[in-house]
Amino acid sequence: MLAQYYQRFDAAKGTQFVFSDLGTYKPGEWNVYSEIKRKLIEDYKIPAHEIRFIQECKNERAKKAMVEAMNRGEIRIIFGSTSMLGTGVTPSSEPWPFITSTPLETIGPRATQRKEPYVRAIK
Repeated sequence: MLAQYYQRFDAAKGTQFVFSDLGTYKPGEWNVYSEIKRKLIEDYKIPAHEIRFIQECKNERAKKAMVEAMNRGEIRIIFGSTSMLGTGVTPSSEPWPFITSTPLETIGPRATQRKEPYVRAIK
């Protein structure tokens, strides 16, 4: 699904957030984040520099810089835990939806039901 949305919204430099609480990104160690990134690079030819982990940010300045790069379309897929990516990360000043793999979509403090996930490209 990530590669499909990446290709579908490539012209607009659409961005995806991937929330995962299945482990922690640790450079140099196997983890679910790095494995998905590896597959996206090797199997779908998505450039490595366009896939990042919010855990790379060691302070608020780094987190802000990563979000700004995402808004410019330089980073297209960001992985993070619910707490790290869901707190203090606002990709634009406009309302935006999350891409979800389930019909439940969380936006801010409320949850809404959707028949299908959708993406709105952020420029």
